[in-house]
Amino acid sequence: MILGIDVRPLQGETKHRGIGKALGRTLVPLFRIGAKAGDEFVLYYDPLFPKPIFPTTESRLSYHPLKTPKINKKKYVRVVLRPFKKINIKKGSVDVLLQFDFGLGVPKSVPTVVMFHDLIPVLFRKDDLNLQKNQTVTKKIKQSLGGKIQWKKYISDLNELKNAKIILAISNSSKHDLVKYFPSIKEKEIKIAHLGVDRILSTSKQTANNNVKKITQGTYLLYVGGIDIRKNIMQLVKDFFILKPNYPDLKLVLVGKEFELKENLKKLGWTREVNKNIEYKKDIIILGYVSDYELETLYKNALVFVFPSLYEGFGLPILEAMALGCPTIAYSNSSIPEVAGDASLLQKNGTNLSVSIKKLIENPKLRENLIEKGIIQASKFPWSNTAKVIHDEMHKSHEK
Repeated sequence: MILGIDVRPLQGETKHRGIGKALGRTLVPLFRIGAKAGDEFVLYYDPLFPKPIFPTTESRLSYHPLKTPKINKKKYVRVVLRPFKKINIKKGSVDVLLQFDFGLGVPKSVPTVVMFHDLIPVLFRKDDLNLQKNQTVTKKIKQSLGGKIQWKKYISDLNELKNAKIILAISNSSKHDLVKYFPSIKEKEIKIAHLGVDRILSTSKQTANNNVKKITQGTYLLYVGGIDIRKNIMQLVKDFFILKPNYPDLKLVLVGKEFELKENLKKLGWTREVNKNIEYKKDIIILGYVSDYELETLYKNALVFVFPSLYEGFGLPILEAMALGCPTIAYSNSSIPEVAGDASLLQKNGTNLSVSIKKLIENPKLRENLIEKGIIQASKFPWSNTAKVIHDEMHKSHEK
């Protein structure tokens, strides 16, 4: 069979987010499975970006360019136009298409298997609108207009899910949300393809920079992820300040490309909160984007991974932390219990996370127990399982 894959989530802004990360981790095992089945792969990419290269020679790979006008890449134009044009495939060019980001298009011309991640724009739209109210009048007007355009664009993209032959939700929680809020999408059309994790995040020999090396020699809480309002990082920093008087050597390390967006942090109230506790400011270390090897090193040496998110389609960082021997603390919501099982300290939304952090600091046996449970729990989610489900469903879609 000829299997098409839209690999543009590995090229744009989603490259360092959950969608890009999941696609990148899934493809190598998918290529291996496809090689054994005699499949060929056609990878659709945007030639304005570096072509994604994969460490495999087992499969027959070919690339097909999907050029998007340069104007679409402009900062403000992206509110109206997509950063990539929607995929449009000639009938018969591939037998089945895999689409990890339905916003890039779900064509009717070929059977398409679509990965569905979450309904974050729907569930947290009210919070995002409230955040806009704190801006100046000019910014408020711009963001309000932009928000309305983006909302219409998102709903239009969601409607394209109806074109899919099969929808693969990354968790039972995501499937439940999709059926609940969009009942026109039939439940029987949605299968589950859990994401996965590797015990080794980096596939190439690297070294951590001196800053990361120095951090890992101390005692620190670790957070990995975005800074949008549902990530709830304000709760995290408040809990850190509660702990600091009793644990003066404790530091908070924050990883994620979005931490480089200083203006967005300010909108959240982060700057104001930190300045209220200025004596501890030096103990908050914002790293922003780090390499896979550096991330792996940070997980392995952290006291605990704290994840205050209010909603996750899957919660990949929790699984990464567990796989690398780092105990985890999170809220019990959405897909998190499904992924974490009994291997994490889960609390009710909005409760004080510092209580659980203190438990782990003062109870080494509890910490070791969580580490052991976490490694076992993470082993249930290999990327090879994700790839196998996808491969099976692509073949079934062609046969139907």
